[in-house]
Amino acid sequence: MKLIIFWIIAISKLSATPDWATKINETYLGSNEKTYATFLTDTDNQGSYYEWREIKKLVEYSKQDGSVINSNIISDILYTIDANHNNPNKPPQVKRKIQNQNKDILLAEVLTTFHIPLIPANKPEWISRLEWINGSIMLDKKLTVVSKNILKGLKIPIDLISTEPVKKSILKVHSDPESFYLVIKVETETDYNSYVLHISEEITKQLRNRINLLKEYVFIKSFKTLTEANKFGLEIIKKSQSKNFYGFNPEIWLTDDGKEKKYALLHRPLALPIDPEKIKRLDASTGINSSILKSDHFIEKWIPYDPNTPPPGADETEDDEQAPDDLLKEPIK
Repeated sequence: MKLIIFWIIAISKLSATPDWATKINETYLGSNEKTYATFLTDTDNQGSYYEWREIKKLVEYSKQDGSVINSNIISDILYTIDANHNNPNKPPQVKRKIQNQNKDILLAEVLTTFHIPLIPANKPEWISRLEWINGSIMLDKKLTVVSKNILKGLKIPIDLISTEPVKKSILKVHSDPESFYLVIKVETETDYNSYVLHISEEITKQLRNRINLLKEYVFIKSFKTLTEANKFGLEIIKKSQSKNFYGFNPEIWLTDDGKEKKYALLHRPLALPIDPEKIKRLDASTGINSSILKSDHFIEKWIPYDPNTPPPGADETEDDEQAPDDLLKEPIK
């Protein structure tokens, strides 16, 4: 409330009569597997210093294509400031007139439909690696995080959106297991609006991979297909473990040097610079003479995975359930 009063008072210093202006602030609420929800607050100054209208909406979006699935007005309130207030030691009285209120949407329903983040949103370090390039937001000048077409959906000219560096334009970053959500600031003539931008599951996966990308890896072997790289990776895991070596940390990266695309099977070191002694142990367990490979041409990552392998502990749980009672008792001494 105090922020809105300050906003109106700040505008009043610029002109005798305020222009009719609206302000949009979108706040990330939560998500589930298929959708995410925001609170959208639309504030209209009514062309007055002493009155403004505030409409709050609960908006649900599709994670698949960003389309609006549901948009419901929660409240429509008219605020009025006492125009005769002249006491500088007290804030002016603000009256509320509820013009519309949706009582069908229950807080309990909202909280159970969408998972609400427990950790407050922040601005992670990788935000500084984002740049405006040709109207899109890119990471390290390689990965398009937010395309120009998505930004056009905000119905704000690109030149207004990109007036500040991305690091300043992004206010917060939310996340769930599948996606990132950027709260982006868009400057207006008198203030700024804020919008929640959903980053698709595919781009989020690539973004998370690149955020944690090392400068160097241990190169094992390259392949033409992901299937071949995955199969060989599983074989190397078994081979190294059979020789009592459990330090193999495999990753498969699609690489593109401008001439050819390959799938590289790699070992991710625990620290840089890479310890030569640990590489000798790795080579001895795999039977392969590895080498060091820089990550300049890395694009996307996978972990070797066998879908037919049961999760850890699955066999033990099943055996316990089927075991006779006498086998579950302490052996007789």
